Amino acid sequence: MSQRVVISGGVLISIILLFANIGFAEDANVIRGGAYPVEEKDQPQIQWAWGEVLSVDPASGTVVVKYFDYDSGQDKELSITVDEKTNYENISKIDEIKPGQNLSVDYYVLPTGKNIAMNISLEKTDEVVTTEEAASIKAEATATGESTVGQNSDTGLSAPTDVATANTTTSSLP
Repeated sequence: MSQRVVISGGVLISIILLFANIGFAEDANVIRGGAYPVEEKDQPQIQWAWGEVLSVDPASGTVVVKYFDYDSGQDKELSITVDEKTNYENISKIDEIKPGQNLSVDYYVLPTGKNIAMNISLEKTDEVVTTEEAASIKAEATATGESTVGQNSDTGLSAPTDVATANTTTSSLP
């Protein structure tokens, strides 16, 4: 009987230690390396806007963008501030941004309401020539005697001049 008591007591102590170990386990919020995860409410909500640049002030580091707000269905203006952490795409600094260009901006809002740019991407557009500008170019070329061969007669724009030619080789059959 004493052997049963000892075995039962050992099993009982093992169960108690097993459950006690669970109680002393690491905090569920601790990640490897000992860092606590940041609460979602503490992280800035990343926003995105795409629109036309209305003004740029490199001295204060601000860009004002006109964008379409899909929630309200109206155009709105957004003042974005750049800092030393702002990443740029297709440009290298705020000085290169000009009114009339289109930007895509990832930003977050500080508790003070200030919008801080994380990423600014300048939309690269090919230079567009209007029909009137093309007609003017054609008239100028004609007046100076330049050739307009290969140009579209309606717009005066040049058609592609690179023509792929087949490289043919003839050989005599044996």
